[in-house]
Amino acid sequence: YYITPQRDAQEYSAASVQTTDKYGGGVGYRPSHNSEMYGNAVAIARMSALADDKESEQEFNDRAQRLRAAIIEHLWDPNRQFFYHMQRENNTNHTLLDTREEVGLYPWRFSVPDERHNYSLAFNQLFNPEGFGTRYGPSTCETRSKWYDGTQRSGCCWWNGNSWPYSTAHVLSS
Repeated sequence: YYITPQRDAQEYSAASVQTTDKYGGGVGYRPSHNSEMYGNAVAIARMSALADDKESEQEFNDRAQRLRAAIIEHLWDPNRQFFYHMQRENNTNHTLLDTREEVGLYPWRFSVPDERHNYSLAFNQLFNPEGFGTRYGPSTCETRSKWYDGTQRSGCCWWNGNSWPYSTAHVLSS
């Protein structure tokens, strides 16, 4: 599923500030939104099982597994050991974003990664001062990124730097 960072409640993110529309641009495949959609499919399958609706249970279990496989195949970078946003437009090579965003930790909230691989190495970035480890909680964008800006003090919500309770809560639930 594709969505803009702004529609994912994260305007001015590392994914959008790289486009001409810094507020609402960056339409792409986000680890956050796709993990939430995976979680929705799992929940619908479970509710279908409780209602003894075998057809819907199977349909949504199948959807969940296809989505889980797609998240791991397309949004996980085994070299950088992290889940990344993938821009949808002008990206024929399906290149992942050059910057880690905190949303790359959201898949654990919905049990997307399995234990067969070292996916959990992504959490090494959480307390790394060049990753998300900042004085006032995890940043929304890794501090080593050229897109990081932790100086925002007013105006709209900037998701390319400062810590936000919304995203921190997601990570703590992961």
